[in-house]
Amino acid sequence: REVISRVQRLRREAGLDVTDRVVLVWGSQDPLIRSAIATHAAEIAAEVLAVSIEEGVDDQGQPFDIDRRTVSLRVSPAPIP
Repeated sequence: REVISRVQRLRREAGLDVTDRVVLVWGSQDPLIRSAIATHAAEIAAEVLAVSIEEGVDDQGQPFDIDRRTVSLRVSPAPIP
């Protein structure tokens, strides 16, 4: 839930409409964060309207601490098909 909350905040800060589809890029060295996002990827995608969730090292991502564990998140508008 915390990841969803952080992504929603990033969406607002980016000026995206609530109906805009996004691409979510995330990264973390923490095994618990990595496992949680992998396990709940479908739920996260549905809640934040992500067309894809990509794991990767992202220097442009916003770092967040969740229970003293760091995750980097970045959202960008999804390409229009």
